[in-house]
Amino acid sequence: MKPMTAYAVVHYLLRQHKGAALERTCVECAAPARHWAYDQNDVFARVDNETGQVFSVNFDHYQPMCQRCHQRLDAAFECPPREPAKCGTLSGYNVHLRNSEAPCAACVDVRREYHRAYNAKAAS
Repeated sequence: MKPMTAYAVVHYLLRQHKGAALERTCVECAAPARHWAYDQNDVFARVDNETGQVFSVNFDHYQPMCQRCHQRLDAAFECPPREPAKCGTLSGYNVHLRNSEAPCAACVDVRREYHRAYNAKAAS
């Protein structure tokens, strides 16, 4: 069995948390809803590495919609290609780990500084 993508896991958890969208009406046209649609307003949105789909882990950013309104919403938000994570950033550090490679010195330094600041803030 193929593992679920991050996008699929979030939608599974969304249905567990909010119930089936089929039990609601579309927020745009009041027709019977078929899907939970991401509203594209989460500043912490994520992109599924396998599918390229944009999603949120914050369930408040999902609204019940009929298929027609959901497709219109998605068509209005074309996701620009993401720039690859650069070395010397926390994202770059995580890319090294995902690729099963040793992080470069710049990424190690950034991560070390991040944890120093985080621990100092937590201690105060």
